[in-house]
Amino acid sequence: MGAVTLFSGIAFIWWTVVPNLQIASFHRAFKKVVTTQDPTYILDNPKLFTPNYTQPMVRYLFATLLVKGYGSEDRSISLKLMPFALQKLEESVSVSKPYLNTFINLGKLYEILGHTSGDPKIDETFSAKAGDYYEQALKIVPNQQTVIVAYSINLYNRGKIDSAIALLRASLDEDDRIPDLHYYLGQFLAYQHEKNIPEALKEIELSFNLGSDIDTKLSQQTYQKMLFYFYKIHDQENMVTVLSRLITLDARQAPMYTQIRDYILSKHSIPSLELNK
Repeated sequence: MGAVTLFSGIAFIWWTVVPNLQIASFHRAFKKVVTTQDPTYILDNPKLFTPNYTQPMVRYLFATLLVKGYGSEDRSISLKLMPFALQKLEESVSVSKPYLNTFINLGKLYEILGHTSGDPKIDETFSAKAGDYYEQALKIVPNQQTVIVAYSINLYNRGKIDSAIALLRASLDEDDRIPDLHYYLGQFLAYQHEKNIPEALKEIELSFNLGSDIDTKLSQQTYQKMLFYFYKIHDQENMVTVLSRLITLDARQAPMYTQIRDYILSKHSIPSLELNK
C-alpha cells in the first residue's frame, strides 16, 4: 500500500507540478528576454524544453508570443528567436500528436519569415512551407475559418490567385455565412482581373453586411479601384454603392464622395471627374 501511495505521489508531481513549473519558468524566461533583449535566457536554457506532456503547450505558447511580439515593439527579438521556435515546434510535431494550433503557428511563423529574409528565393521557400502547414491544419479541421483565410492569403501572395479563389469558394459552399471568407474572395477577385470587379463588389458588400470589420486601409484602396472602374464603364448604380461605402471608410474624403453620390442620385448622370487610378 505504501509503495502504491509513493508511486501515486511521484506520478502526481511529474504530471502536474513539474509541467506547471516548466510553464511558469518559460514565462519568466520570456519576460527576461523581452526586458533585456537578450535571447540567451531561452536559447541557453534547455530545461525549458524538457520532454513531458505539456511540451506541445509550452512550444505553442512560445510561438504565440513570438507572433504577437512581431506585431509590436518586440519585433527584432521575435525574429531572432523564430528559427529556434520553429525547431522546437517541429520537434513537437514529430514526436507527439500535433494540435491544430501547432500547425497554425508553424504556418504563421514561416509566413513571417517569408517576408523578412530579403532574399526572394528564401522568402518563397518559407512561404511555401507555411502553405504546407496550413494544408496539414485543414486535414485536422477541414473548414476551419482562420486557416482557410490564412492559407488563401498565403496562396494569393505566392501568385496562386486561382487556387486562393477556389479555396474560398469551396469553403463558402460549405457555409456562406462567414464574412471574412466573402471579404477576401472579393479582394482577390478585384485584383485578379478587372472584369471580376462587379462580383468583387457584391462579395465585399456582403461581408460588411454580415459584420466584417477588416483592414480599413485595404478596403479604401479596393473601393477606390472599383470607383475608377465603374466610372470608366459609366455604371451609375455600382458607383453609388461604392461611393456610399467610401463615405463610411474614408472620413477625410467623405464630403467629396457624398457630393458625387448625391449628384448621381439627383441628376441621374455621372459628373465629369478626375480620378487617380
